[in-house]
Amino acid sequence: MRPGHSGLSTGLVEDVTHELQTALFSSAGHASENILRRLAQQHPYLARVVPVLLDRGDPGARGVAFAMAVTVKSPELLAALRDFGLGQRGPDDMRNVAVQEAMRAGLIPAARCASGRRGSGVNRC
Repeated sequence: MRPGHSGLSTGLVEDVTHELQTALFSSAGHASENILRRLAQQHPYLARVVPVLLDRGDPGARGVAFAMAVTVKSPELLAALRDFGLGQRGPDDMRNVAVQEAMRAGLIPAARCASGRRGSGVNRC
């Protein structure tokens, strides 16, 4: 999804990314986890921004979106992790973790899933 196709403006995506990066990088450890959870509760629209950032965000934006999805683990964010993990954009290591999180959540059957070769850019399920 691109910002124009998700109903979100490019400016909104950039603003949210900046806010999330500022909040995350000003805290460490459990404090940043609490910040991510609080932001997700206070701003439910973030569940619509995260898939866009995972798919099309720059490395910093993708990292923040990934951290939020892995930390908060709402149904929408877990679905975003599943889609990201099974896609072809983004670093292989990050996509592999996304697939593992989706498997733990029961969104991908573990018995049917086999990751592609490292660096191949393919995850198959």
